[in-house]
Amino acid sequence: MRFGNTDMVVQLLRESGIPEADLFSDRINDFHQQYESGEIEAEAWSQAQLQFYQSVLDLASMQDTYKPSIPYDFNKLQLQLLVDSHEISKALARCEAFGDSSILMQAKYEIGRQQYEKEAIELASWELIQHETKYLLWELAEQMPGGKAPGKSTWKRILKWLR
Repeated sequence: MRFGNTDMVVQLLRESGIPEADLFSDRINDFHQQYESGEIEAEAWSQAQLQFYQSVLDLASMQDTYKPSIPYDFNKLQLQLLVDSHEISKALARCEAFGDSSILMQAKYEIGRQQYEKEAIELASWELIQHETKYLLWELAEQMPGGKAPGKSTWKRILKWLR
């Protein structure tokens, strides 16, 4: 899911033997056919994939009560610095242990990247996905224990340069 590989998710879901697997798989395959035939646009296909992922994660969470904890080596400031330097892929990789929300965040980013590379979406849509992902990463980092990020105001930076 993290890499936007919907075909692999469908395959693994079917192999799982979960009763709902066929229903979920058939529905996402219908959306995929609609996208391939041009009946729906790339944004609608992305949304369908993310809803499918959410449904699969919800199904899995009903069967598993494990809640991941914050990894021991998680560094809040490092995550914030990666986001600030626009290294979104690296920042997302740091968040892999945080569960469903990080899975969906990374999936949305990867699906958007793939569609932009295929020229299925415009630059403005891709930039919106990147900005939304950066915001969500910042929000995730703010919820974690650890040091505060350095101030971002222009005046603080100017003052630092003058010292």
